[in-house]
Amino acid sequence: MATAPPDSTTLDFFGGFLFIQGIPLLLLLAAFLKFALTKKTKQV
Repeated sequence: MATAPPDSTTLDFFGGFLFIQGIPLLLLLAAFLKFALTKKTKQV
C-alpha cells in the first residue's frame, strides 16, 4: 500500500512509527544512558 487510507490520523502514524522504531529507540536510549553514567563516574 503506497498511500495511507483517508481515515488515518496522526495518532495512527505515531503508533505505527513507535511500533516499528521501538527497539532501536530503546537501544539508543540504553547506549546514551550507559555513556552518560560512565562519563560521569570516570571524571579525570
